[in-house]
Amino acid sequence: MSWQSWWKVSIVLLYTLCLVGAGESPTQEKRLLQVFDDLGIKLENICLQYSSQLDKPVLSSQMDQFASKLGQSLKFTHIKKETRKDGIRYTAIKKLKRNLTIRFNVINDELDHTWVYPYISLQLMGNGKTTLNWIQVRKKLEDVLNSYGLIPHFYYTIQGSREMDSSYPEALIDEILIKLKAKEVEAMRTTKTASISAYSPIISEGLQTKGGWMNIQVATRVNSETKRIMLTLGTPIITIEY
Repeated sequence: MSWQSWWKVSIVLLYTLCLVGAGESPTQEKRLLQVFDDLGIKLENICLQYSSQLDKPVLSSQMDQFASKLGQSLKFTHIKKETRKDGIRYTAIKKLKRNLTIRFNVINDELDHTWVYPYISLQLMGNGKTTLNWIQVRKKLEDVLNSYGLIPHFYYTIQGSREMDSSYPEALIDEILIKLKAKEVEAMRTTKTASISAYSPIISEGLQTKGGWMNIQVATRVNSETKRIMLTLGTPIITIEY
């Protein structure tokens, strides 16, 4: 799958989730972080992501200006434009603080159209616990999206690790599901990794899969060198590499 196709599938999926869910709850982030704290999981990364397709068309000839204006609204000074046969992608990345990075993507895959509906993806990455800086940046993202008539639905993925004990690594997933009152829907397991999709009544978003309705994805893998269990939790899906 090409980079353009991958981004389009990811953004369409998350846009669909926006439509079927009730939106990001102000307490959802706290709930996820509280689970990590309760289970003694060291928080290492947290990702907030927004992905959607603009519902108002933009003139194809004005896409450069559109991407530039949106980027400037987010304080990006340099936006890279990449042209390929299957689309044009505008990207930028900026380190905001010592532990905060923001990524920006705008994709136009309608090269033969006069009017286009670009895809927009914003990703805020933080290392360690969230701080006042994180809250301020998130508020800025909300303001910018609102100014473009976009609903700021955000999705979270958090990563952390815990020392291995005598229990099987997948037992950590069971503990998390219990904390979130979640029921397993689908699963993929190997000797060192596990990825579980589940449904929790306390999480608002959702996605219909072959196995049923899900709104949580939890994955674990064993790091043999550090002897730690690496864990990734996403609602409703994991949106970063794990």
